[in-house]
Amino acid sequence: MPLTIDGKFINLGSIGGFEKAFKRCVKKANIKDFHFHDLRHLGATKLTKQGWTVLELAAQGGWKSTNMVKRYANINAEYLADKLKG
Repeated sequence: MPLTIDGKFINLGSIGGFEKAFKRCVKKANIKDFHFHDLRHLGATKLTKQGWTVLELAAQGGWKSTNMVKRYANINAEYLADKLKG
């Protein structure tokens, strides 16, 4: 179960209930081809763009190798070009 910042458990009810609620929200928002697991990719990418190191990302995401971090942190050419411009 996930924890809040102060270490308390977040009551999600059942995992199945949470997944159903997530799917309803995605459908209501008219988002196509989006799954809960995609949030791991989104989170890793955003944290990378905020300057987190590979080691910090690995610790936060629970990944044991830098290759897995690279798989989740999706940095595209446009972002890199903007970063080079300064």
